[in-house]
Amino acid sequence: MDRLLLEKISIAGTARVVGISELWLQKYINVLYQNISKIIELPYAIGKIILECDEMWSFVGTKENKQWIWLAIDRNSRKIVGVHVGSRDRKGSQALWDSLPQVYRECDVCYTDFWSSYNTVIPDKCHKAVGKETGETNHIERFIL
Repeated sequence: MDRLLLEKISIAGTARVVGISELWLQKYINVLYQNISKIIELPYAIGKIILECDEMWSFVGTKENKQWIWLAIDRNSRKIVGVHVGSRDRKGSQALWDSLPQVYRECDVCYTDFWSSYNTVIPDKCHKAVGKETGETNHIERFIL
């Protein structure tokens, strides 16, 4: 079972193959997740911590059920260091910022687009709103396309 979960197979597909209910499998996954140690790696490079943040939308079930996926990526390591799924408003940008480990909330520079909710959450000392043409958000833009 555990090896199947490492594959890119849906919960429904895994349940069908193994012959168990999706509900049982979801509960099993939840228990596994709770027991995973939450070790946060510090940025691998000593020096400036530079973040790139952006959001994109997708839908669940129908196009009327739009969900926004907020991501923050460490430019140096290219690791996703923050994530939130929810609304595209101040609450969503706050949840993204809160999802960051403390070391990343003390970043040197955090590049975003000009979406206004970033201004209300990210500290002015590190926030830089830039256009796509600057190239400062290239990594996150390429990632979420």
